[in-house]
Amino acid sequence: MEPITVWPHPTLEGDYQIRSGHRRHQASLKAGMTQIRCRVIERPQNARRALLEEALTTGTNHQTLEVTERAQAIQGLLDEGASESWISKTYQIEKQNVRPTARLASSPKLAELAATGKVDLLAMKVIQDAEDEIGNENLLEDVLEEVARSWHTTVDSAEVTRVIERKKAAAQAQVTREDLAAKGAVEIGAQDRYSGKWSKTKTALSVEEHIELATSSMWVPAGGGVVDEDQGHETCPDS
Repeated sequence: MEPITVWPHPTLEGDYQIRSGHRRHQASLKAGMTQIRCRVIERPQNARRALLEEALTTGTNHQTLEVTERAQAIQGLLDEGASESWISKTYQIEKQNVRPTARLASSPKLAELAATGKVDLLAMKVIQDAEDEIGNENLLEDVLEEVARSWHTTVDSAEVTRVIERKKAAAQAQVTREDLAAKGAVEIGAQDRYSGKWSKTKTALSVEEHIELATSSMWVPAGGGVVDEDQGHETCPDS
């Protein structure tokens, strides 16, 4: 059996950390072995970065990384100071895709959609840009749910954009509806929405309230005439 590779533990004198050979180590323990051959190397200055590089090169225990694990490793390298250009060249990732790929680490649902091919990189970027713009986690969750339910094998960026715009419009309509309700407006039932009917207020407006509403969109210029902002013309006062 090939020896495993270890380096000195940073705080426990006489102990070592495994750089590579975790599966061989576990197999030895299961076999009841108390010793295993090791190749001791010098601990690198940045051990975490070295382990991340190892994971991206050979996987974890020689198993291919899942999309989320790969994203976490790339984000880890960025956190450790690796440049996008270096990551791009070392791991054959287009430079413009390095950060979007790393961001999948914080969005498991989007990572799952990317892993299954439901969204391509361009669509993924559209969703991430929307996340930055919207700042509404519930709305973003609705977008991801609708994309996941789509009957299309792959949802392209144009369709994703349409979904986002529909969700944003619906969210804004709800805000407007709540604002009007707070002011006492009565919403027309769905069955009467296109019937030409109007909802009625609970009480009739007084004359003073009618005058206030009628003049609320008007202003009086210095000359004394009344300008109707809606009609765009001036009415001179009675002489």
